[in-house]
Amino acid sequence: MKGFSTFILIMLLLTIVSCDRSQTNHGFPFDKNVKQLIFLSDESEYQYEAAYYDALIELKKTYPETVKNMKTINPNHSEEYLDLLTIKENPAIIVVYNNEIVVTVNGVESVEEIVQPIAKVLEEK
Repeated sequence: MKGFSTFILIMLLLTIVSCDRSQTNHGFPFDKNVKQLIFLSDESEYQYEAAYYDALIELKKTYPETVKNMKTINPNHSEEYLDLLTIKENPAIIVVYNNEIVVTVNGVESVEEIVQPIAKVLEEK
């Protein structure tokens, strides 16, 4: 009877351990075959984001689908993404492709300084 109780206890422990639902995130939760535009926006700092909004308007003229599918992340509410994005300064626009950051523009920049590197990456096939 003692062996049976031990067997039940071991089976119960194995069942509990195997039912762990936590997921390890090894990459970005986006389609890796698409160039994904990510805008890190903090609405409490909107005065610093004007050039980024203007840049997005410019980019939308040439890349409407990419801007339409853009993900906006509030850095104050998305700590799980910030570890992957390694951004120190907001606002920021990032392009992710094949689970890699291919371009990052962040901090205080002019519209042209934002648009040029992003457009260059989006043009590449």
